[in-house]
Amino acid sequence: MGMLRIHCEVCGKTWEVYARDDWKSDNARTCPHCFESIDRQTWEQSILPAFGAMQDANRELMKDYCGYHIQKYKVDYIEDYEVSAMTERE
Repeated sequence: MGMLRIHCEVCGKTWEVYARDDWKSDNARTCPHCFESIDRQTWEQSILPAFGAMQDANRELMKDYCGYHIQKYKVDYIEDYEVSAMTERE
């Protein structure tokens, strides 16, 4: 089961939203520590589709592994904050 780990730049803490959670509720996109929220439009149009695409890709890799007996792979996306910060400064 997949999950998102969200880093809040306001308070510096993180929270997790799991695939089984209610993604449409405001609680999923709201930091439980400082109660700041990710913009609803950004959440619905960018974050949720990206998470779904990663879940779909990993499901396809699992199908390939089970159905065709090829090597098993899993894909994770991890943001490189240092590179992003340097790019933003330029």
